[in-house]
Amino acid sequence: MKQLKYFAMAALVAAFASCSDDEVTMNSSADVTVEFETAAVSYNENYGIVEVPLKVTGELNGAVKATFSVEPLQGAVENEHYVVTTNQILIPSSLDGTFACELHLLDDGITENDDRAVRITLENVEGATVGANASCMVTIADVDKIPYYKLLGDYVLTAIDLSTGGETSFNVTLSDGETTADKQANSEKRYVAIGFGGEFADLGYSSSENWTIEYNKASENLSLVPGDYYNDVATINFGFAGNVAVVPFDLLGVSPEGEPDFDLGRYLNATWSEDYSTITFEPGYMGIGVFDDASDAFAGYYAIYTNVVMTKVQ
Repeated sequence: MKQLKYFAMAALVAAFASCSDDEVTMNSSADVTVEFETAAVSYNENYGIVEVPLKVTGELNGAVKATFSVEPLQGAVENEHYVVTTNQILIPSSLDGTFACELHLLDDGITENDDRAVRITLENVEGATVGANASCMVTIADVDKIPYYKLLGDYVLTAIDLSTGGETSFNVTLSDGETTADKQANSEKRYVAIGFGGEFADLGYSSSENWTIEYNKASENLSLVPGDYYNDVATINFGFAGNVAVVPFDLLGVSPEGEPDFDLGRYLNATWSEDYSTITFEPGYMGIGVFDDASDAFAGYYAIYTNVVMTKVQ
């Protein structure tokens, strides 16, 4: 989905920018240079706010002020594909913090296009000289042609609830993470799925659980795998202190009392439709597993679903 909200600079940079020149002592020591760490970087268009890092060399006895320009290239349009949050940063003599030229990348939705780019150039540096990397080419990489990114978004999950035998549904969001580091780590490897049934709503818990779906690039399918614990349920009366996670289940058979017997599963595979609008899990089971807080041993389940299908909200 295209981002329309523009964000301000990071708190540290904003704090420096709010100071007047009269409150800042500028560097006067010689042989101090400021430049970009590299001459070229690439960020995916869905990364949101990105920072193109600067490098300071030399001993400072005061602050350095850097002013830069941003030139659109390869079809990039300011305020349509990117936003320049500020054209100036102030680097303190302590060199505390991270110093970078910040851009807010605007995702154009599911439109496939060639990569776009901008060139950031240090136009003026007060209190230092400009080093060798005076400019940095920033590629804004299109991701909409890649299946992994086509599947990101909001879904309605429908399934059969084994406890009632009836159909249930709830909202799920497939995300690649919140931060740039998360997005880089998750890209074409896994999704963070958010939301699962609200099974604890009657006990005062929300349905904002995080769970994990692996993206299998080579085989072009997905796998639900046991997720991290999303809630400490020691206050819920299981008869022991426990934790819960969204997990796949294996059906071992039927108990002597005629009840199905489930164990923790390793994975549950799924495929997506040609138009990337539907994710259908193979015949099997998924739900909320309960784990002993002391030993981490699987102790049972709180809910189990089957016939699971996720349909994207258009």
